[in-house]
Amino acid sequence: MPTPDRLALRRDAKAGQDAVAAVAACVEDRYVFAPEGAAAAVALRAHLRAGRYADAPYGAQLAPLITADLQTVLPELANQLMQSPAIRRSI
Repeated sequence: MPTPDRLALRRDAKAGQDAVAAVAACVEDRYVFAPEGAAAAVALRAHLRAGRYADAPYGAQLAPLITADLQTVLPELANQLMQSPAIRRSI
């Protein structure tokens, strides 16, 4: 799986899919409450398969969608995905 810094510089649909998969894996592996983290990962992967992220392939378009889906399962304001300002300047 590509590292997040490598994903941030790519601007294609595959990069967006890889980013969603990376977030799902991270939440599944590292969320403090394992059952909730697993549920969030399942939800993100289901949305990915359903094509929810297809029109938002990267960065500023993709992060709010992932955040909304995370917060549906894990309703805490800390569960957010944001695009780095440094990356924003390079796009």
